[in-house]
Amino acid sequence: MIEGHSVRYLLRRLLGLMATSRGMTAVAAVSILTSIGFALAQPLLIRALINSGIVTGNRRLVLELALAILVVAALSAVSAYLRAVTTQSIGERVSYDLRSRLFQHLEALPFSFYDAAQTGQLLSTLTEDVRNIRRFYSPALRALTQTVVLVFGSGAIMLWLNWRLALVALAMVPVLLALTLFYGGRVRPRYLRTQRQFGQAMTVLQENLAGTRLVRAFSRERYEEAKFAAEGNELYARQLDAARLSTLANANLPLVTGVATALVIGVGGWQVVQGAMQVGTLLAFYLYLQQLTDPIRQIGPIMNNVALALASTERVYEVLTRRPRLVSPPDPYQPTEVRGHVTFDEVTFGYGGGRPVLRGVSIDAPPGTVVGLVGATGSGKSSVVSLIARFYDVSGGTVLVDGVDVRRWDLATLRASVGFVLQETFLFSDSIRENIAYGRPGASFEAVVAAAKAAQAHDFIARLPDGYDTVLGERGVNLSGGQKQRLAIARALLLDPRILVLDEATSSVDMETEHEIQLALAGLMQGRTTFIIAQRTSSVRGADEICVLAEGRIVERGGHDELLVRGGLYRQIHDIQTGEQGNDGSPARAGSAGGRAGSVTGGRAGSRTGSDGVQAGEAALPAATREGRA
Repeated sequence: MIEGHSVRYLLRRLLGLMATSRGMTAVAAVSILTSIGFALAQPLLIRALINSGIVTGNRRLVLELALAILVVAALSAVSAYLRAVTTQSIGERVSYDLRSRLFQHLEALPFSFYDAAQTGQLLSTLTEDVRNIRRFYSPALRALTQTVVLVFGSGAIMLWLNWRLALVALAMVPVLLALTLFYGGRVRPRYLRTQRQFGQAMTVLQENLAGTRLVRAFSRERYEEAKFAAEGNELYARQLDAARLSTLANANLPLVTGVATALVIGVGGWQVVQGAMQVGTLLAFYLYLQQLTDPIRQIGPIMNNVALALASTERVYEVLTRRPRLVSPPDPYQPTEVRGHVTFDEVTFGYGGGRPVLRGVSIDAPPGTVVGLVGATGSGKSSVVSLIARFYDVSGGTVLVDGVDVRRWDLATLRASVGFVLQETFLFSDSIRENIAYGRPGASFEAVVAAAKAAQAHDFIARLPDGYDTVLGERGVNLSGGQKQRLAIARALLLDPRILVLDEATSSVDMETEHEIQLALAGLMQGRTTFIIAQRTSSVRGADEICVLAEGRIVERGGHDELLVRGGLYRQIHDIQTGEQGNDGSPARAGSAGGRAGSVTGGRAGSRTGSDGVQAGEAALPAATREGRA
């Protein structure tokens, strides 16, 4: 067993990957058998050359047999070339198909999978594990097949030539098989642990490369180096442990084959001296013994490759056997027009079936309604909007769009109807044009430009050397935060969704462009159902309804002025952020240079405090409202 899966199960999975290469597999099998046939023929020709040609002095037969040996050697070389090419092609095809299959499967897995998965482990599976499986097909499977066929072929001919001497030679085969199975069962789990540790090291490396600016900003280079070195040392120790055991197994094989060779030469030589065997037959027997022992000597490295492939197959199928739980139903709802009426009916939700982060949430947002979601970090704001696009399924209650449960919708149609402008903007290493048109790949250049102009992004794009064809660095690293945010707004504008989610959409925009972007957002929001996620009351003052969340519950709802009059949690947050009351009841200083006036809702005026004001606001809230994770 390997971590819960039997070797038979893993081998069946591993060999099943050849299903897409049946034709090439047949060609490879023929070329392997042909090359082995030629290899088995050569010792018999040499035996005849010596016994019937050289010993008898038949010059013509010597020349004919020498020519025959030359032809067989040439044909063997051709078949060996075909064998190598076909098995290599199978390995490359399997790795391509498997990598594509893994990628497609990862794209279909739900967000809950990525909440727990490590990026480095997934990258290791897509690269190192797939590479190990490719090595199983070439050279491991090819060599293993040759070994098995040669053992039976050489053994059969040796029994035909001299069965007594053959029994002496073949006595080593069960010993070698026993050693292989003994060590193989102990090497395989070590290789599995090695692969997992490699994935852990990849995780540390990936995080360091992604957060290199943060690392340098906090002068944590030495800490990161030590952390990576610790993972590297653990990987080194596990690799060395596996290598020591496999080397010990390999060291025993030459000893066994050496004993067998000495016995065959000694016993066979005695029979030649006694006249019971001809010299040519002994030489042929020795050559067959070499054909038998040479591949068996390689059984150690072969089994190492097999063990690695089995361990990697285990890891690959850990991913492939995870079923996408969020899929479209058999007969999905696909409307010709989406109105954007969103309803939450007593919704309860917890990540991974754990502690609920939303409890009994009910919201009704008719088409064109602006809903503000306000609360401290961890109150459940982001969880609410994640359920609209069905990134997760509810634990209880119902989420409906246009009166239809989102679980009945066609997933692609539903998600195409929801546009997101997030606080953390993600851009691909592609052109600006392709990034804006990501939601509508077939959009015309004119439409892309129009969206960029509406998002106040056209001017800075036009100043770039290649304009809209400028290729961005990884995650848009060569753009400012405000520029990336405007591209995200342009991307949402071009998608033209009926439902819009704004998560602090102007948080990275400078004072000069904030007002223009608010106007662009006001135009974007016209006629669309909009959910605005905010910690600051100024961001939602123009909303039709504001829902105040704490500990996953809606504790207050109403308009901005109405909630201020009530004097509840919303009023408390508002007063702290606007500087009307400090933590001790005295006037608090509003955000300083970071503060900027304006509201993202409908372009209506309002004040936005800077980071100091936000932190003070959160600090003054009851501790219970800051627990959990949105």
